[in-house]
Amino acid sequence: MTQRFIGFKEMIAKLRVSRIQIMRMIKDGKLPQPLRLVTHHTSRTVWWEHEVEVAMDLLDNRRMRPE
Repeated sequence: MTQRFIGFKEMIAKLRVSRIQIMRMIKDGKLPQPLRLVTHHTSRTVWWEHEVEVAMDLLDNRRMRPE
């Protein structure tokens, strides 16, 4: 499996929620903590794609489970 980083734009498209909602989901422990890639002049927030996929699967399973 190829491991790659995804940024906020791809997270928004993948989850179909706003940037603020993504931050809330991280705070609530529903999504993994992002990583900060820092270079000399820039900084970027990213996630490992496979970690996001696992979190999405868990969210889907919780929604489908009867209460």
